[in-house]
Amino acid sequence: MSNIIKQAATVIADSRVVIGYTGAGISTESGIPDFRTMGEFWEGFDPATFEVEIDSREAFEQNPEKVWRFFSQALGLMEQVEPNDGHKALARLGRLGRMAAIVTQNVDSLHQAAGSENVIEFHGNMRQLHCLKCEARYTWDEVKAGKIPPLCRCGYVLKPIVPLFGDHVNLEAASASEVLAANAQVMLVACTHGDIAPVNRMPMVAKEYGAVIVEVNRDKSLYTDRITDYFLQGEAGEVLPALVREVEEILASAAN
Repeated sequence: MSNIIKQAATVIADSRVVIGYTGAGISTESGIPDFRTMGEFWEGFDPATFEVEIDSREAFEQNPEKVWRFFSQALGLMEQVEPNDGHKALARLGRLGRMAAIVTQNVDSLHQAAGSENVIEFHGNMRQLHCLKCEARYTWDEVKAGKIPPLCRCGYVLKPIVPLFGDHVNLEAASASEVLAANAQVMLVACTHGDIAPVNRMPMVAKEYGAVIVEVNRDKSLYTDRITDYFLQGEAGEVLPALVREVEEILASAAN
């Protein structure tokens, strides 16, 4: 493992346009479960019917109270967690000038909390809310002390700015992500299986335009045997800090 980490670190250190691409797995080490590891957090919600009863625009419009029971539970957890060593390592790469931007599938703001500055949230942000009727915007902090579901001043229920099944993805975020992918010299893929469309196209786009793909994952993903050049297997909180330490050593050596 140490040899392949050194090889990947050399590629990153020699590149100016490194784009991060992260999935739910990078936040599981902070205590936010993904859909595959539902655990106690998802108690009261059936995985078999979750997409239909909770994670859909139709469900939200028909029964916003039920959907908001899940939203408020998720937001309560997000307020308790902190960035982990994986998030911090990517932020450190940014400070080293070796992480131009991060495209994330996550909606928890942990990359920003760790210090990463240019973060494209492909699926939005749970803490940002909007009214589906008048399009007024609020933050969760502005309304969390009130009743659930929170209401807009116009009287209509608010919704987090995240796409549910049946919604369109944010075109601005999708376009920005594709531009970043097309211009990447290296794409650092971390903690995603690669099965959520359309965001899962980003590493493919990067590869099509000649980027080197460095992948950090506990298990193989849909990218590993197809487009990945360097597969660093393990937990992000261990592998990413080790990778960044190698990058720091290479940069320090080159400066001397």
